[in-house]
Amino acid sequence: MLMGLSAGAYSAIRQGMLLSCATFPRRQPQITSFAINPQTGFRYDLLHRILQAVETEKWEKGMLGRDPIVLNQYRPDLCQSPGCDIALFAKQLPYQENGKFHILYDQGNPIDRLFAEDLRGLPGFHHHPAPLGLSHGLSGQRLWRELWQSGRIAEALDDSADFPASLARLSELPVGRSFAVC
Repeated sequence: MLMGLSAGAYSAIRQGMLLSCATFPRRQPQITSFAINPQTGFRYDLLHRILQAVETEKWEKGMLGRDPIVLNQYRPDLCQSPGCDIALFAKQLPYQENGKFHILYDQGNPIDRLFAEDLRGLPGFHHHPAPLGLSHGLSGQRLWRELWQSGRIAEALDDSADFPASLARLSELPVGRSFAVC
């Protein structure tokens, strides 16, 4: 199981996709990624849609480039590789059905919403929008807290691990289990 917020969410998705392609000797494990407010890519068309949404929804323009950081403002040439973009990466990579990707995002924040919705329709991706309307960091903290308190992390551990959800607290994870927070 992988989890992350913002750029860590990008990493949780990308690493989950790579792990789902790997071959394991005994059995193919369930790979579950929880991505909160992920930055999913920096294609010109995606960033253009984000800029338009910020304009039409009267979102604070000062948030662009800070919340979340939109890297292409500084070096667009570095961000156009298909390997940097989750949607393009997914089309190139034969990731397997053992990958589940839960995308939690603030649908009231046009930047986070458009990054997340860019992944809609990809196999294994499940979207969980929340109408918060908060900044990238504040909504991420709130979504993380609600995810933890909901028990969905324990359910995901039950799906992917060989031990019951009753043990699925971070402080009680058995030694040797795979668990990453990005």
